[in-house]
Amino acid sequence: MSGKDRPLSTTTDYDEIDVEVEGFSREEVETAEEYAEKILEFGEQVTVGRVLLASFAVLMIFLSGVAGWYWVIPRDAIDVETNYLQAGGGHVVLVQVDNSGTRAASDVSVQIRFKDLSGQLIASTSWQGASLPAHSSVAGDDLELIIQGYTTWAQYELTVSVDWVDGNGAAHSVNFEHRVGNYTSEWYYDSAPRHYWLM
Repeated sequence: MSGKDRPLSTTTDYDEIDVEVEGFSREEVETAEEYAEKILEFGEQVTVGRVLLASFAVLMIFLSGVAGWYWVIPRDAIDVETNYLQAGGGHVVLVQVDNSGTRAASDVSVQIRFKDLSGQLIASTSWQGASLPAHSSVAGDDLELIIQGYTTWAQYELTVSVDWVDGNGAAHSVNFEHRVGNYTSEWYYDSAPRHYWLM
């Protein structure tokens, strides 16, 4: 029989698959093929550009939430950064007060006391301000202590007290105490309790 006389195959894909042997019905095979085609179509629609654009959108939503918390949500947040140094045979204390809240603090006062372990006051300083704006800090000569004439081989008590009035008119007061002198350089970061005005 020549090639021209050979009958063409009239079998289909379904005829070539013995669905009974495979254990699936023809309807199940058709359904699986439909889902496979949809998955392939979806894969063709997902491009690198679309993935990058979606990732950028998610990042912007996340950053917007963080910015909203940091800049918009009304809250009262006072932090105190304290540096203790031994230099020139004496002691140096540097303090910075941060208002990381979203509202200004008023009637702010800061007191720094340096005492020996028996409780005797060796040196002190203080600072008072009418207002400490949101997301600002204060430091300077009034928040610095330089103590000479006391050994650097002993331990001392360092106390930083902060008083302020929040935007609702409520007064707050915190004391942070640290025992210093074991090391030539020590750093402390203390946070006052947070007050969220929406709660």
